[in-house]
Amino acid sequence: MTDERGRQFGDGVLFRFTNHVYWLIATEFYFVVASLPFIVALLFLYRDPSNAILYAIAGTFLGPALAATLHCVRKIMREKDLDPTRDFLRGYRLNLTDTLKYWVPAVAVLTILLLNLWYTETRGSAVDAALQIAMLIVALLGALWLMNMMVISTSFNFRQRDLARLSLFYLGRPLRITLGNLSTLFLAAVLLLLTSDWVLLLCGSLFVYLFALNTADLVTRVAERFTGPADGASPTENPAE
Repeated sequence: MTDERGRQFGDGVLFRFTNHVYWLIATEFYFVVASLPFIVALLFLYRDPSNAILYAIAGTFLGPALAATLHCVRKIMREKDLDPTRDFLRGYRLNLTDTLKYWVPAVAVLTILLLNLWYTETRGSAVDAALQIAMLIVALLGALWLMNMMVISTSFNFRQRDLARLSLFYLGRPLRITLGNLSTLFLAAVLLLLTSDWVLLLCGSLFVYLFALNTADLVTRVAERFTGPADGASPTENPAE
């Protein structure tokens, strides 16, 4: 259907905007469903170091959920189309194994860091304060490295060793992508401090959208340097994309 100016139905700005809103809301719903074990932990587990292992187990479900959400968001950006149920399930299935290979160790390391932070905070000495700062820096660098790993692993099929090296290689290359990821983490932290973890969880797809926008150039750079032209077929490209 076209109007008197020759525009097809669905070409309008309002139509595209409402479609994007619907896709993000639907993707958020599936993200929450895929993260239910972690949500149950937030509901029923007391925020205490004694429950750290249970929180770590529940937190492992967040990795594949985030990977599937990133898969959907990039499809929205690339094709301006999305079948929320089919695409989320496909993204979850294709990225489950590879994501868990680095997400589980990351959750384990983060759990140990949080337990050490809690322990040093109870003592309150100057040395412990310095250790806390050092551990926070390590956690921040690890989070940025992990973000690169998720971007690359959901776009290409690399061995875990090569994936780790590439993610480290592109940490700060270019600097604007790393700063953008850092800004996303900062915004999430501010939202968490000013509201609650529930608000942050319910804004998951929006933060993933910002993350995908910021790291789109990283996918292009990896494709051009290690798999050939970004617009050409490559045997190392992830079929999920």
